[in-house]
Amino acid sequence: MEEHTLPEITTVASIITTRLQKLRIFEKSIQNENAYEIKGMNSVHNQIAHAMWIIDDAYWLLHANEPLTNFLKKEYPKATEEEKRRPDFICVSNEHTLVIVEIKRPSHEMTMNDINQIQDYLATTEEHRPEFKVTKGFLVGKTMSDHLQKILDDIANVQFKPYTRLVDDCKRRYQQYLEALEKPTNT
Repeated sequence: MEEHTLPEITTVASIITTRLQKLRIFEKSIQNENAYEIKGMNSVHNQIAHAMWIIDDAYWLLHANEPLTNFLKKEYPKATEEEKRRPDFICVSNEHTLVIVEIKRPSHEMTMNDINQIQDYLATTEEHRPEFKVTKGFLVGKTMSDHLQKILDDIANVQFKPYTRLVDDCKRRYQQYLEALEKPTNT
Protein backbone atom coordinates (compact mmCIF):
# COMPACT_ATOMS: atom_id res chain seq x y z
CA MET A 1 0.00 0.00 0.00
CA GLU A 2 1.24 3.46 -0.85
CA GLU A 3 2.27 5.71 1.97
CA HIS A 4 0.28 8.91 2.27
CA THR A 5 1.08 12.16 3.96
CA LEU A 6 -0.84 13.33 6.98
CA PRO A 7 -2.51 16.16 5.01
CA GLU A 8 -3.73 13.64 2.39
CA ILE A 9 -5.11 11.34 5.07
CA THR A 10 -6.74 14.27 6.86
CA THR A 11 -8.37 15.47 3.63
CA VAL A 12 -9.77 12.02 2.80
CA ALA A 13 -11.06 11.58 6.36
CA SER A 14 -12.72 15.00 6.20
CA ILE A 15 -14.42 14.22 2.87
CA ILE A 16 -15.70 10.88 4.15
CA THR A 17 -16.93 12.39 7.42
CA THR A 18 -18.78 15.12 5.47
CA ARG A 19 -20.33 12.53 3.17
CA LEU A 20 -21.53 10.47 6.12
CA GLN A 21 -23.11 13.61 7.62
CA LYS A 22 -24.85 14.35 4.30
CA LEU A 23 -25.98 10.74 4.17
CA ARG A 24 -27.63 11.07 7.60
CA ILE A 25 -29.53 14.14 6.34
CA PHE A 26 -30.51 12.25 3.18
CA GLU A 27 -31.68 9.29 5.26
CA LYS A 28 -34.03 11.58 7.21
CA SER A 29 -35.22 13.31 4.04
CA ILE A 30 -36.30 10.10 2.32
CA GLN A 31 -38.78 9.55 5.13
CA ASN A 32 -40.49 12.89 4.38
CA GLU A 33 -42.94 12.74 1.47
CA ASN A 34 -42.73 16.54 1.02
CA ALA A 35 -38.95 16.41 0.52
CA TYR A 36 -39.43 14.96 -2.96
CA GLU A 37 -40.42 18.27 -4.54
CA ILE A 38 -37.57 19.54 -6.68
CA LYS A 39 -37.70 22.94 -5.00
CA GLY A 40 -35.20 23.73 -2.27
CA MET A 41 -31.66 22.59 -1.53
CA ASN A 42 -32.88 19.99 0.96
CA SER A 43 -35.18 18.23 -1.47
CA VAL A 44 -34.26 14.60 -2.14
CA HIS A 45 -33.77 15.45 -5.80
CA ASN A 46 -31.31 18.27 -5.09
CA GLN A 47 -29.46 16.27 -2.46
CA ILE A 48 -28.81 13.53 -5.01
CA ALA A 49 -27.96 16.06 -7.74
CA HIS A 50 -25.26 17.53 -5.48
CA ALA A 51 -24.10 14.16 -4.17
CA MET A 52 -24.34 11.64 -7.01
CA TRP A 53 -22.03 9.42 -4.94
CA ILE A 54 -25.19 8.45 -3.03
CA ILE A 55 -26.17 6.46 -6.13
CA ASP A 56 -22.63 5.36 -7.02
CA ASP A 57 -19.13 6.79 -6.51
CA ALA A 58 -18.33 6.26 -10.19
CA TYR A 59 -21.19 8.41 -11.56
CA TRP A 60 -20.81 12.01 -12.71
CA LEU A 61 -23.90 14.10 -13.21
CA LEU A 62 -24.40 15.48 -16.72
CA HIS A 63 -28.02 16.72 -16.56
CA ALA A 64 -30.65 16.95 -13.84
CA ASN A 65 -34.34 17.37 -14.62
CA GLU A 66 -33.71 18.74 -18.11
CA PRO A 67 -35.35 17.70 -21.36
CA LEU A 68 -33.61 14.84 -23.14
CA THR A 69 -33.16 17.25 -26.06
CA ASN A 70 -30.46 19.08 -24.08
CA PHE A 71 -28.48 15.86 -23.83
CA LEU A 72 -29.34 14.61 -27.31
CA LYS A 73 -28.22 17.93 -28.81
CA LYS A 74 -31.31 18.15 -31.00
CA GLU A 75 -33.17 21.25 -32.03
CA TYR A 76 -36.18 21.67 -29.74
CA PRO A 77 -38.82 22.24 -32.48
CA LYS A 78 -37.83 18.95 -34.16
CA ALA A 79 -37.89 16.93 -30.96
CA THR A 80 -40.42 14.17 -30.45
CA GLU A 81 -42.55 14.00 -27.31
CA GLU A 82 -40.27 11.27 -25.91
CA GLU A 83 -37.23 13.51 -26.43
CA LYS A 84 -38.88 16.40 -24.57
CA ARG A 85 -39.37 14.28 -21.45
CA ARG A 86 -37.22 14.99 -18.38
CA PRO A 87 -35.29 12.18 -16.72
CA ASP A 88 -34.34 13.01 -13.15
CA PHE A 89 -30.63 12.43 -13.74
CA ILE A 90 -28.40 11.65 -16.71
CA CYS A 91 -24.96 10.53 -15.63
CA VAL A 92 -21.83 9.02 -17.07
CA SER A 93 -19.53 6.60 -15.30
CA ASN A 94 -15.80 6.07 -15.33
CA GLU A 95 -16.29 3.34 -17.95
CA HIS A 96 -18.07 5.80 -20.31
CA THR A 97 -21.37 4.16 -19.50
CA LEU A 98 -24.48 6.30 -19.74
CA VAL A 99 -26.67 6.02 -16.65
CA ILE A 100 -30.21 7.36 -16.28
CA VAL A 101 -31.63 7.56 -12.77
CA GLU A 102 -35.33 8.06 -12.13
CA ILE A 103 -36.41 8.64 -8.52
CA LYS A 104 -39.93 8.19 -7.17
CA ARG A 105 -41.63 9.29 -3.97
CA PRO A 106 -41.80 6.72 -1.17
CA SER A 107 -45.60 6.58 -1.46
CA HIS A 108 -45.30 5.63 -5.14
CA GLU A 109 -45.61 1.91 -5.82
CA MET A 110 -43.52 1.14 -8.90
CA THR A 111 -45.56 0.23 -11.97
CA MET A 112 -44.93 -1.14 -15.43
CA ASN A 113 -45.23 2.47 -16.65
CA ASP A 114 -42.13 3.34 -14.60
CA ILE A 115 -40.17 0.51 -16.19
CA ASN A 116 -41.40 1.56 -19.65
CA GLN A 117 -40.45 5.17 -18.91
CA ILE A 118 -36.84 4.39 -18.12
CA GLN A 119 -36.60 1.96 -21.05
CA ASP A 120 -37.89 4.73 -23.34
CA TYR A 121 -35.24 7.11 -21.98
CA LEU A 122 -32.53 4.52 -22.58
CA ALA A 123 -33.75 3.62 -26.09
CA THR A 124 -33.96 7.29 -27.08
CA THR A 125 -30.44 8.04 -25.85
CA GLU A 126 -29.02 4.89 -27.47
CA GLU A 127 -30.56 5.96 -30.78
CA HIS A 128 -29.19 9.51 -30.69
CA ARG A 129 -25.94 9.12 -28.71
CA PRO A 130 -24.32 5.89 -30.00
CA GLU A 131 -20.93 6.87 -28.56
CA PHE A 132 -22.18 5.41 -25.27
CA LYS A 133 -21.64 1.70 -25.78
CA VAL A 134 -23.41 0.71 -22.58
CA THR A 135 -26.49 2.25 -21.03
CA LYS A 136 -27.98 1.57 -17.61
CA GLY A 137 -31.11 2.70 -15.87
CA PHE A 138 -31.93 2.87 -12.19
CA LEU A 139 -35.39 3.22 -10.74
CA VAL A 140 -35.12 4.45 -7.17
CA GLY A 141 -38.08 4.24 -4.82
CA LYS A 142 -39.40 2.63 -1.70
CA THR A 143 -40.93 -0.62 -2.93
CA MET A 144 -41.58 -2.76 -5.97
CA SER A 145 -43.89 -5.73 -6.16
CA ASP A 146 -42.38 -9.20 -6.54
CA HIS A 147 -44.18 -9.52 -9.88
CA LEU A 148 -42.57 -6.35 -11.29
CA GLN A 149 -39.19 -7.31 -9.85
CA LYS A 150 -39.40 -10.61 -11.78
CA ILE A 151 -40.12 -8.67 -14.98
CA LEU A 152 -37.27 -6.28 -14.22
CA ASP A 153 -34.88 -9.19 -13.58
CA ASP A 154 -35.21 -10.06 -17.29
CA ILE A 155 -34.21 -6.54 -18.36
CA ALA A 156 -30.42 -6.53 -18.29
CA ASN A 157 -29.79 -2.79 -18.19
CA VAL A 158 -32.43 -1.61 -15.69
CA GLN A 159 -32.35 -2.09 -11.91
CA PHE A 160 -34.58 -1.13 -9.02
CA LYS A 161 -32.79 0.31 -5.99
CA PRO A 162 -34.80 0.97 -2.85
CA TYR A 163 -33.82 4.12 -0.96
CA THR A 164 -32.83 1.99 2.03
CA ARG A 165 -30.36 0.04 -0.11
CA LEU A 166 -28.79 3.27 -1.40
CA VAL A 167 -28.25 4.43 2.17
CA ASP A 168 -26.99 1.04 3.41
CA ASP A 169 -24.59 0.68 0.46
CA CYS A 170 -23.16 4.17 1.11
CA LYS A 171 -22.76 3.54 4.81
CA ARG A 172 -20.94 0.31 4.08
CA ARG A 173 -18.58 1.91 1.52
CA TYR A 174 -17.69 4.90 3.66
CA GLN A 175 -17.54 3.03 6.93
CA GLN A 176 -14.89 0.81 5.39
CA TYR A 177 -12.84 3.93 4.52
CA LEU A 178 -13.14 5.27 8.04
CA GLU A 179 -12.15 1.93 9.54
CA ALA A 180 -9.13 1.74 7.24
CA LEU A 181 -8.07 5.25 8.24
CA GLU A 182 -8.38 4.40 11.92
CA LYS A 183 -6.20 1.26 11.71
CA PRO A 184 -2.68 1.74 13.00
CA THR A 185 0.00 1.52 10.34
CA ASN A 186 3.01 -0.74 10.60
CA THR A 187 6.16 1.37 10.54
